Amino acid sequence: MIPFLYFAVADTIVAPMDYETVYVHEWGVIEVDLSFPEALGAEWGYLGEDGVLEPWTEYEVEAPVIWFHGVQCRGTLTVSANQGYFTTLLPHPDSLIDGEGERMMSPDAVGSQTAVWRDISVSPEMMELEESIPVAYDMGGFGWAIPFWREVGGNFIAVPGSAYRDSFIYYECTAASIPGMTHDCQGGDMTYGYCGEALVFSPSGDGLQAGLAEVDGGIEAGERELTDTEILSVICGWSGELKSSEIQALWNTWEPAIRRRCMRSGERLIMFPLTPEQTESVSSIRFQPNGGNRVVYSRLFLAIGSI
Repeated sequence: MIPFLYFAVADTIVAPMDYETVYVHEWGVIEVDLSFPEALGAEWGYLGEDGVLEPWTEYEVEAPVIWFHGVQCRGTLTVSANQGYFTTLLPHPDSLIDGEGERMMSPDAVGSQTAVWRDISVSPEMMELEESIPVAYDMGGFGWAIPFWREVGGNFIAVPGSAYRDSFIYYECTAASIPGMTHDCQGGDMTYGYCGEALVFSPSGDGLQAGLAEVDGGIEAGERELTDTEILSVICGWSGELKSSEIQALWNTWEPAIRRRCMRSGERLIMFPLTPEQTESVSSIRFQPNGGNRVVYSRLFLAIGSI
């Protein structure tokens, strides 16, 4: 049996915050068993009465979610889709730059795009905008998850060019490949080239069962079923400096989709963290404060795939 170390679900930033520093936090999920990798913030769909996510099968949301903490400031946010293109950006950026001079529509054609939001304000208090006419935004199939993201408690964000005020930035992007990711199971469980601690989800009667596993060529699953609190503590252990409210938002967003795949399709799923290098191969983010404040980034991309 694999030993399970319980991490108390508390704010994962244990050191005092430096309030002259900008903290940029981001998480996303990549469904690695799709035809090509896509970084996801939430699957498109709606929540049924049983708490299972009912998908809009003609769409997929391909994005992480970004929050700001720390010092009040203004600056420029740049996000690059390093191997693909953006499919949704919320709010609309001030600039969208094609690395190859055109939008790459084929997942096999590696291109890049960069989105730039200029003169954005970050503050613990909701800011007033000079532009009073709000821009209409299509929240589309991911609107059901936005209340979870607003509960994180990050700084408010105002983007004057889009008359946007909220507490997060959202983008969708594709990726052509991920270094080290494989789809060769060699007759055993599909592990996608990953080694280390993972979560395994399985259908169990009318519910969902989660367990901790050690992956090293195969999957050695522990015998004990995990509670939601223990699942959160495992993800907290992977997350570095992300706040516990951000991990809670991640689980609230993805548990319905995991439940659907396990309960409706009978799948067993594995979840594991990507390395920083794998995350950067999908997308990169940069915030430049006008006042030259220090910026600290915390990013967590998780992979989900059928085994």
